[in-house]
Amino acid sequence: MHGNRDRPSLTGHFVQFAGRRLGRALARLLAKLLVWSAPVWVPVVLALVAVTLIFSAMPQSGALGGAQPGDADPAIRQAAESAVAEVNAAETWLNSPDGSREHLGQLADAYGRDAQLVLKWSDIYTPLLARALATGEDTDLFSRPEAYGQRLQELARRFGPRFEYYPSTVVITDAEGNSEEYAVYLLRRSDTLAGTYEYQYERVTDQYPDGSSRTYDRPAGQRLVSQSYERLDAWIGENIDPKDADMTRRMILEASRAFDTRKEWVDWMLSRYSSAFWASGAMVPSELVPLFQEAEEKYGIPWWFLAAVAFTESSFNPLAENPSTGCYGLMQVAPANWQEYAPQLGFDVQADRDNPRAQILLGAFLLKSYFGSVDWNADDWRDQTLRGLTFYGGFRTNGEIDAAAMERCRNEYAGKIWELADAFRGTGTGGTWPVPGHTQITSYFGWRVHPITGERKFHEGIDIAAPEGAPVAAVAGGMATVNPDAGGYGMLVTITDGVHEYRYAHLSGFTVQSGQVVKAGEQIGLVGSTGASTGPHLHFEVRVNGQPVDPLPLLRPGGEHE
Repeated sequence: MHGNRDRPSLTGHFVQFAGRRLGRALARLLAKLLVWSAPVWVPVVLALVAVTLIFSAMPQSGALGGAQPGDADPAIRQAAESAVAEVNAAETWLNSPDGSREHLGQLADAYGRDAQLVLKWSDIYTPLLARALATGEDTDLFSRPEAYGQRLQELARRFGPRFEYYPSTVVITDAEGNSEEYAVYLLRRSDTLAGTYEYQYERVTDQYPDGSSRTYDRPAGQRLVSQSYERLDAWIGENIDPKDADMTRRMILEASRAFDTRKEWVDWMLSRYSSAFWASGAMVPSELVPLFQEAEEKYGIPWWFLAAVAFTESSFNPLAENPSTGCYGLMQVAPANWQEYAPQLGFDVQADRDNPRAQILLGAFLLKSYFGSVDWNADDWRDQTLRGLTFYGGFRTNGEIDAAAMERCRNEYAGKIWELADAFRGTGTGGTWPVPGHTQITSYFGWRVHPITGERKFHEGIDIAAPEGAPVAAVAGGMATVNPDAGGYGMLVTITDGVHEYRYAHLSGFTVQSGQVVKAGEQIGLVGSTGASTGPHLHFEVRVNGQPVDPLPLLRPGGEHE
């Protein structure tokens, strides 16, 4: 720690933010680590706790939460962002059935899972900062962004991902039996900082109430075929401490995740607006919906309740990990429960650790064992689940579940789950159709010849034909931002719900304002032809972590709630 005394802005962050929630959580973990660890490792633990507290205060832009960054901090972050941007799409390959390979140069998974696995600027910043704080070496780099930038680039190249895709055909059939196709790319294999994964699919057909259908490749699972974070562990062994790489990795990862803008946004929304108003089933990632439904069939717990638990526990992040308990994944299953029950349910403890299907089914299995029989159609289904949620959420009074523990659970945990469950149940799976009464899609997601430039270009959404001035409805609730001149988008409304970002482009008018919280189905604008457009239509996009994904799996034809 002595080598950091010349870094006043970061040490200042440590003092200023030591009382933050994350700091308190890590303080509990620190107490355990100091008991478990040999004395020689204590400085590393202290250094990494400092990293997390420091990093949680670093601003995204300006002084988030009141932090005052050092002069070099913005330049260091910019250098880290540039370094990961150079590598994240550098190794993206399309493997065709005929054996040919094409370099794509961009993320392309139609479900956006590659965007969840790319390097973030914090993934390379935090390890280097941890090394400097733990060893006292290279601390002068913090005041020399140009030198630090070289180290960041080296680490980005070492940790950079590689994605392999295959082409998949989606078939849309209308009620009269007329079909049209479009191609998407799906992940087959990914080699990332988190590990190397292989992905499985099943060919399915979804039938819609209006008689139309969609046939496509649906994710059926993924398997980890390497050790988790083996590249990070190797780097830790070379640069920090080879004896306790696992604990060091957990601390570095928590520090890296401390500045999670999506989670901070969700927490902010939940603290100010009832999720019963703005939350909707469109928030649930489309590839997870059939997994929640499978768990409902097996264990009798409704998909909308399981989805609410998953969002509350992990914000639908299958890599989420609680640093103080080790609980992991979408459902935040405790390590001991995973070790004991995963094999009983037919899953491999190591290979299926990051498998969303395994995480959801095991979480549902545990909830069923805690709930017993629940009448989900009864008025008191919430009270029937309270004791089980108290157990699942870890609420105790002197190690026991009593009335006080259940009341804390009701106020701090169960109430949030119930509110979200009601919202998901009320809106159903998927999102409201964005142009009610107008369902003709003139251009699908994926590669196409651009209608204006004539060049082959990736179309990042879908185009829906509609007359000038037709009402545009919010697919999902959330907070709106309007931009009257968004370049090629023209007049643009963007809505964010903490899971997806929805873009409505080429509008002719707005019926919402920036900062307004809207609910699913609410009118937000009017169809137009502003920006780069050849005629009136709605261009609609969905993004996950900034990456465009195929919007169709998220939508319900027809435009009305179920």
